[in-house]
Amino acid sequence: MVHRGLDVRHVDTEREGSRLKSLDAVDKVHAVLGNGHVAMVAAISVVSRLFPDRSPSNAPAPRTPHPAPAARDLSDITRREREVLTLVGRGMSNSEIAEHLHLTVGTVKTHIGRLPAKLGARDRAQLVIAAYEGGLVTVTDGR
Repeated sequence: MVHRGLDVRHVDTEREGSRLKSLDAVDKVHAVLGNGHVAMVAAISVVSRLFPDRSPSNAPAPRTPHPAPAARDLSDITRREREVLTLVGRGMSNSEIAEHLHLTVGTVKTHIGRLPAKLGARDRAQLVIAAYEGGLVTVTDGR
């Protein structure tokens, strides 16, 4: 197979190595894959020259899955705070929460103002995380 004058079936790494280095990434892929058919390249050293940043010695460490977050302890919050936290976790605004729970916006703000101290959260975003970790909200919950 010939790509831009480079016969990848018979690559002489010494002679054609500099030509391989001059190709951009897309051309390197085309040189190896050709017209949709995978070309068998004779030596790993050739692949290392084609993609020096992807050679086995430069390969990134395999990713390890993150452990599931620990369940958040919600035992210190009241029933009403739990209801408010659930709606915060679902992405509702203070006025939407107030309407949904038949409260004033001020009362909702009071509940939301107390929750960070009880849950060790800095802001509303961390309250959302607490709602998920506490099992009040799941990914499939809708508004």
